[in-house]
Amino acid sequence: MWKLSVSSVLFVCFALSFEIDVNHRLPNNTSPQAYDINLEFGEFDSGELSFTGSVYITINVSESTNIITLHSSVLVLNTSLTRLNYGGNDIAHTHDVDIEREFLIITTMEEQLQRFSIVLLRVDYSGAISTSAIEGVFRRSYFDKNDKISYYIATQTKPNYARRIFPAYDEPRFKARFQITLSYNAKYKALSNMRERFFIDTNTGRRVSIFNSPNHLPTYLIAFIISEFDMMANITVTTTTTVNNVALRIFAASSQQTENAAFAMETTRQALELFENEFSYAFQYEIDKLDQVALPHFADAACSMVNYGLSFYREDCLLYEPLVNTVSEKQRAERAIINNVCHQLIDLKMSSDYSIASGLCKFYEYHISAKLHPPITAATIEGLFTIETMETALVSDITTTRQEQWQQSDDIAYNKSASVFRMLFHSLTESTFTEGLKIFLSQYSLNPTGVTTQRNLYDAWQRAVNIEQQKKDMENYKVEELFGCWEQVGYPILYVERSYNDHRVRFSQKSIIKDDNTTFWHIPVTYITNDNSTSIRKFWLHPTRQFEMLIDDLRPNSHLLVNVNRMGYYRVQYDEANWMLIARELSHLESSNLSPISRAMLMNDAAIFLANNMLRARIFLELIKHLEGDVEYLPWLVATNNLQHMRWMVVDGNTKMSDDFKRFLQKLLTKVFSTYGIDEQDDEENHHKLMRNIVIEWSCGVHLQSCLDVTRDKLWSYFLDEESPSLSIDHEDIIFCHGLIMATKYEFDFIWKVFKRTTSSSRRLFYLRAMGCIEDDEILMKFIMAIIESDDLTADEIVTILKATYSHNHVGLRVTLQFLRSYYDAVIGLLQKHNIMSAMNQVFHDIALKVNDEILFATLSDILVIYDIDKITQNEIHTIIKENLRFIERHKSDIEDFLEDFHSNASLVVSSIYCILIAVFLMLN
Repeated sequence: MWKLSVSSVLFVCFALSFEIDVNHRLPNNTSPQAYDINLEFGEFDSGELSFTGSVYITINVSESTNIITLHSSVLVLNTSLTRLNYGGNDIAHTHDVDIEREFLIITTMEEQLQRFSIVLLRVDYSGAISTSAIEGVFRRSYFDKNDKISYYIATQTKPNYARRIFPAYDEPRFKARFQITLSYNAKYKALSNMRERFFIDTNTGRRVSIFNSPNHLPTYLIAFIISEFDMMANITVTTTTTVNNVALRIFAASSQQTENAAFAMETTRQALELFENEFSYAFQYEIDKLDQVALPHFADAACSMVNYGLSFYREDCLLYEPLVNTVSEKQRAERAIINNVCHQLIDLKMSSDYSIASGLCKFYEYHISAKLHPPITAATIEGLFTIETMETALVSDITTTRQEQWQQSDDIAYNKSASVFRMLFHSLTESTFTEGLKIFLSQYSLNPTGVTTQRNLYDAWQRAVNIEQQKKDMENYKVEELFGCWEQVGYPILYVERSYNDHRVRFSQKSIIKDDNTTFWHIPVTYITNDNSTSIRKFWLHPTRQFEMLIDDLRPNSHLLVNVNRMGYYRVQYDEANWMLIARELSHLESSNLSPISRAMLMNDAAIFLANNMLRARIFLELIKHLEGDVEYLPWLVATNNLQHMRWMVVDGNTKMSDDFKRFLQKLLTKVFSTYGIDEQDDEENHHKLMRNIVIEWSCGVHLQSCLDVTRDKLWSYFLDEESPSLSIDHEDIIFCHGLIMATKYEFDFIWKVFKRTTSSSRRLFYLRAMGCIEDDEILMKFIMAIIESDDLTADEIVTILKATYSHNHVGLRVTLQFLRSYYDAVIGLLQKHNIMSAMNQVFHDIALKVNDEILFATLSDILVIYDIDKITQNEIHTIIKENLRFIERHKSDIEDFLEDFHSNASLVVSSIYCILIAVFLMLN
């Protein structure tokens, strides 16, 4: 898992998103001053998937040259070149296209372009509208409010797709002013970065929209959309820093309800005000409108595409309908909107390095979101950053090569830089961090065409630090020196080893990257013990292998917690005795100083170390054991994520260890299930709803009887009692699934009939996923046999039945393997008929993750041959299963010993602490 070559260590996280190979970079001898772009679109709703264009580019010549090089991925038809100063004559030239590098090369024939000259390049061309990839200009269809098919075209210019719309200097370092003129069928309307001026061409009846940008923009912030969308909401807000009123507008397909835009509008308004207040109005939102558009059938993996003054979203990431959208979708939409507002405020200052802006906005989407909620929810949101963003970065930062990091920039460049910014935030203090950003943003507001770098940002923070040092007589603090090292690949594991007889603690660091013994970091270390309450102490571990210090008030039987609240971008590995002391502290939550974030991250790091054979299973389980008294969301979210693999490896219903582990989980879940139950409470916090889903899934999944009873009653009351209230959208799927765990054949037949008479495709898939939760092998076999016995199932439904059967428990896993082996002729024929044979690779990978014994391994191996799965995939699957078997062999004894002690009320923590005290006593005497 941690294998990564040392040669990858040169990765620079903050400059990654737009990193361009030197051979693909444009030369610096010319630069754009202004673009005048004219695009004409035909009847794209009737299949005309091309457009014609002409662009006039005003170009500054900074060095004498006879070559102008820019980017182009369109079909160039004609070019002209005119001198705008020094005589204003036309210039003879040739043009050539380098397809591999996507270069348009203009070469003058008789004369050089002199330094400081200004020329006008005109290019006539044609381009393509994509119906698959979201690149350049793309087209999508949807159903309007009259259930008639409609179309729209929109743009995606990040990271370097502007060249597919017009020839351009398509790198972030080049900024210019833009005028965009669009000609199209008058039944549509257009939006772009700035407000529209339009007229109807009297000769053609076509609408012509003109958009002028007074700001200097990089090409990746340019955007437009042509559609029949309605304006769902429109308010005008007056910001403190500008005399212009800002129009906030939301657009969506006519099939959407106007009230669905209310949440997005209010969130946008609040976010804009909070950002301005956060930075004490040191800079302003510079244009007078911000349009946000919900795109139907927009299948981009990201929630939104941010452009200047105009942003595109998936519908579920912008529009919110309480009875349709879940709390998770609402939270995702809120953070996507905040992220968008952040980009509107800072992109122009940081546009030469988009990943810096993206990292900051990823950090601020959580930070500002927390400010929109009460303190108890705010703390949870701050904690979610460490789970959703930092942990994603930590995992990706060790499993990818440098090229993969470039391609997976959302995981690395954005999440890692956001995590490092958060570390800097806590290290500098909030006021100093914010003051540094104010200095930076104010400085570059005055330099609209300037190029910004990470160094500029460090310098601004250093100025803020210097001010604080003068006020507080602080020691010299060098921002770039302390944080520049975090730009390299990977991160450190901080090893903490205690000497229990003399208060000494040894801190040492090692790169997460295997065999890398040369890379070190400046690490901001924070720590607490149970002797200093919640007081957080700090020091810097500089780039060295190890460092020792005395903590005078650290008693032998006191725990030491390092990296409090996961403020730092690193993991912490303790000596075994300190792990046990932490576990003991966790067992006394009523008096513990370990916050929910710290409790969650302790279990998370322990799980990672366990997976990499750096920690005994018993220690991990001693930490997990404290959940018996813990009812907080963050610890349970992390614990259940990390327990899932062990649960599949252990709980198969065939062994004493399986039964003991199941009883262990039942005991952990008893209190938390009684705390949350299955019924929503009035005005409860959003994360309580999410917590309830975890509690129901795990409690019923391990057959906690109280959970099985109430979910079953709730589900059948919903079906059979006409006066029963409908199920909450947030809990419907979890109650359906777990209410069916103990379903009888009669009940299965009832649900199957409900499925058969349902016409909604999404609802049909919902019922199929729920039926896969049943734990009766005969019923599950009847369920999966429908794949070959029913002649009216769609391809999606066939795959859903297959996945639903093996996804929940070992009963379904065995049924699936038996079915695939016994009926392979019929299954293969059906898969080929529906052209879904390729889905089996993912199916077999999923199954492999759950296989935990040699018999199932042999069965799956035979099936892979029968289904003619390629050798590479077979080898990958064999590797996964062999690792599962090694996990069981390696940890079985440890798990069994823990479970025996747990159920006999013994504790390794108690015995270990006793041994430590005896050893310390002997050393002191």
